[in-house]
Amino acid sequence: MNETGARRLWAARLGVVLAFALSRVVYLWGFGVRFETGAVDEYMQLVDPKLLREDLFRSLWYLRDQPPLFNLGVGLALKAFPHSFETATHGVYLSLGLVGALATFELARRLGRSTTVAAGLAAGLACVPGTVLYEHWLFYGYPIAVLLLVATLALHALLSAPTAKRAAVFFGVLSAIVLTRGTFHWVFYVAVLAAVLAIRPPSWKRIAVGALVPSLLVAALYVKHAVVFHGFVIGGFYRGVNAAMMQMHQMPERQVQALRRSGRISSACPPGFHSHVDLRQLLRDGGLESPPKTGIPVLDETWKSTGATNWASSSAELVGVACAQSSAALHEAMPNAYAKAVFQNVNVFVLPADQTWPFLREQSNENAGRLAALDHWSDKYLGLQPSRHRQSSLVDAALVVFFLGAPLVYWLRHRRVAKKVLPKRRIRLSTSAATVIFAVGTVGYASAVVILFSTGDHNRYREEIMPVVWVVAASTLAVGIRALRRRSRARPGRGDWGGHSRSATQTSPTQSAATA
Repeated sequence: MNETGARRLWAARLGVVLAFALSRVVYLWGFGVRFETGAVDEYMQLVDPKLLREDLFRSLWYLRDQPPLFNLGVGLALKAFPHSFETATHGVYLSLGLVGALATFELARRLGRSTTVAAGLAAGLACVPGTVLYEHWLFYGYPIAVLLLVATLALHALLSAPTAKRAAVFFGVLSAIVLTRGTFHWVFYVAVLAAVLAIRPPSWKRIAVGALVPSLLVAALYVKHAVVFHGFVIGGFYRGVNAAMMQMHQMPERQVQALRRSGRISSACPPGFHSHVDLRQLLRDGGLESPPKTGIPVLDETWKSTGATNWASSSAELVGVACAQSSAALHEAMPNAYAKAVFQNVNVFVLPADQTWPFLREQSNENAGRLAALDHWSDKYLGLQPSRHRQSSLVDAALVVFFLGAPLVYWLRHRRVAKKVLPKRRIRLSTSAATVIFAVGTVGYASAVVILFSTGDHNRYREEIMPVVWVVAASTLAVGIRALRRRSRARPGRGDWGGHSRSATQTSPTQSAATA
């Protein structure tokens, strides 16, 4: 890159940083957006804050249904900043937002967007209200979204020049995702590791060395879980509950009540779950005995110190087992209930990401109402329809381009360059094509898990993978349009899909194949 190009690149990065900083000033002081930390007291995914402060590591060791990393981060913040917890965590999430904006820019640029367009895309995605809404909510959704972006960018860097250090960065980020979000199972991690080794076989030793420590961390988590809880599935409680809820919500209430009265559905499996369920009462209703005391607060206590239900307790595990057993009876009573639930989940999946818990106006998150003022302002002064009414169509289009267009466009681009450079030799999969395959596979995997095995909030889950979807979809359109323009200008047989304009004698085969 020449000096002018380097200056343009740094100017674009500075522009993204300034756009991010200015937008946050506007949101904080113009619309009154504040960082929401209510999750610490209420959410079932988080351990009792008292235990996070006073019994952190033992509580994480016996945490049955959540990977430990998010609770570990919250616990360390509670310990380190007892009087300024909200300010400290807000700073962390703002830093994540800036990292996400810069990662968006770098990934878009490497996948084929011009520097200017990549900067515009990064600034736009960083400044939209939906991003700000999730950035100002203390939960694992936004960190996962940023980590997926960084992982995709790190994979592109690793495949372009495989080194042990780059492998350590990529697999370190990937292991952080697995250790934070139960959706990403160890099988997912192993599949990605195997795929990377297969794509770059000459560099397998360097990749294996870099992946060693992150892989050991993932293995240690699941070995510990098998030793303590006698199983390799983290989140068995949610699996049982979701299986029952998905079917129960598709059945007439009279039929569900009849199944309860007959004893085919356990009374320990309630029709819904919230933050103040009396677990001991559920067990009594279902004729189940409370589990024996272990002396470990996170397992013994059914209530948190905040008054919310402790869903990490052993009593909650018995409720999950009762729901799992009830799901079989529900399926027998209405075999098509699960299929109907999956179809409904697909429809919810593409809804605007603020139309779900906890962002509905009657819920506790106040930022949704504050940001709704932006919709009213844009409609009144700019004549723009409120964003929530047009978001679903944009999401549908982005997902279609992402799942169908991206693999095709980047594979054709790879094949055209490969054929032009080495018509009779087999070459390795190009960096961009392999990165897009990883992105499509990861997003497809995460989408399938939440649609097939989750009972609600699917549009919230989708928000975790949308930054990667937007970047790859936009880059796919840019590469495809550029290729069509080149083909229209070229003589028959001379066009390529975003390849190099130089001839094969002017470009080294390895360089062309690796950077396609």
